[in-house]
Amino acid sequence: MEIKFTQSARKHRIGKARALFVIEHYSPQIIIGEGEDGEDQKIWVGEDDRGLELEVSAIV
Repeated sequence: MEIKFTQSARKHRIGKARALFVIEHYSPQIIIGEGEDGEDQKIWVGEDDRGLELEVSAIV
């Protein structure tokens, strides 16, 4: 799976390793048809390896 980071992630200084940790260790919530063009969206909410809570959103 290819992962691209948005300007918002870079603006808030969220590193790829932190986001990938949350993706790998938590189950996503799937929201049907809520993306920009009606795509499905996945959302992971969990603590990264430093104990900080992150919300990671992906368009499938």
